Amino acid sequence: MGKCDVPNDTTPLVNETALDRNGSREDKAEMMSLWKDSGTRRKLLLPFIFSGQLIVFLVVSSPFPFMTKLILDRGGTALESSIILQITLLTSSISSIVFGKYQIYISSKVLLLTGLICYTVCQIAFGFLDYVRDLTTFVVVAIIIRSLQGIGLGGYTVAALTILCQEFTDYVGIVFGVSESLIAVGYICGPLLGGLLYSVAENLLLPFVVLGGLVLPLVPMGYILLQDAKKRTEDSYKFSDVIREPESAFLIGAVVVTAGGFGLLEVIGSVYMLSTGLTVVEVGSGLLITGGTYCISSVAYGYIVGKGSRIRRVLFFLSLIAFIAGQFIFSPNQSMTGIFVGMALGGIFSGGILICAFSELIHITVGGDDELKSNFAMHSALSGVWILALGVGEFVLPLVGSQLYGKTEYRYLTSGLMAAGTLLAMVFAFVMFLLQRMKNLS
Repeated sequence: MGKCDVPNDTTPLVNETALDRNGSREDKAEMMSLWKDSGTRRKLLLPFIFSGQLIVFLVVSSPFPFMTKLILDRGGTALESSIILQITLLTSSISSIVFGKYQIYISSKVLLLTGLICYTVCQIAFGFLDYVRDLTTFVVVAIIIRSLQGIGLGGYTVAALTILCQEFTDYVGIVFGVSESLIAVGYICGPLLGGLLYSVAENLLLPFVVLGGLVLPLVPMGYILLQDAKKRTEDSYKFSDVIREPESAFLIGAVVVTAGGFGLLEVIGSVYMLSTGLTVVEVGSGLLITGGTYCISSVAYGYIVGKGSRIRRVLFFLSLIAFIAGQFIFSPNQSMTGIFVGMALGGIFSGGILICAFSELIHITVGGDDELKSNFAMHSALSGVWILALGVGEFVLPLVGSQLYGKTEYRYLTSGLMAAGTLLAMVFAFVMFLLQRMKNLS
């Protein structure tokens, strides 16, 4: 068998005649099946990317149930456990903007496979820390390994998102929605599977080595299915190019707010639910509802956003307003049913914001330029900015919220932080507008 014995269909999947003046697909294109339009390689590429999103994010969330217990048993603190768990997200976010800029020189295939290998090696290596008994050594080495794993995750996520944009340009809304839903499934199943494996052996080897082994098959699969192994020589697409339009700047700001709001539901929301008298199992059920509704709604929004820019923008703003205002359902005396409804609405509205925002960002960035519809550098830069925005939001807002929690009611805290973030996004967009006007006048 050769390197790849499937058809060499390298042309991006774009139906240029099916684009109207606003860049949305006409009814004729909407009736065409994504699966029918795809060649053999792309039909295999879709499940590869989707299964990769599921497995990778399942693995990254798997230590959540037992890491704190493990550190406390060794004489450590909850803060040390939190750093070990969250450092992966931080290094992933920081590295993503670098990979987004320089991916054109190494190709998405090389970046994705290298990221997967680094991610897997770090996952398996962490399991052998079970033999390290000294707390200081354990914490230092654990932070180093998880930091490197975050860099691998950053490379993988940037490359995977770029490949989706490149290969399925005319169906970005659909494939991105499904991809996001599988990421949510991974986050939901990861803690359950990780906790189960840890409870079986009560050591790090089993959960980390076994789950790391799930990622390994993705490497040869990617080597066979992915193309574009040669270096790219086209000019880079800068960070400023992605956010130069005021609309793009606001959308990126809204993504930061949404990711932060989702993180608040997971981190501060858990404490709030416990304070209302819910058990640990009921709190877990509430978080499961949020992830589940986000998963389902992401697929639904993925199909809806392709119907035109008007409905996409309306859904985005309605979801953003509803996500912020919906926090007021969490009153101090709220019933369990009301809390679960609020958690479900949080998943639904956050899905609407993110899916619509990503599709709109591509629409604004590409405009009516046919060459940009398959521009590798543009997709690479956009992927890096997108993942950075998600990571910053998920890291910063929960951190601020944890410091302010207890000084005001949960609903005022969460809605206030998200409203303040949205206001900052509007200011950011206005600054970009002024800069654009000054540039035009000069």
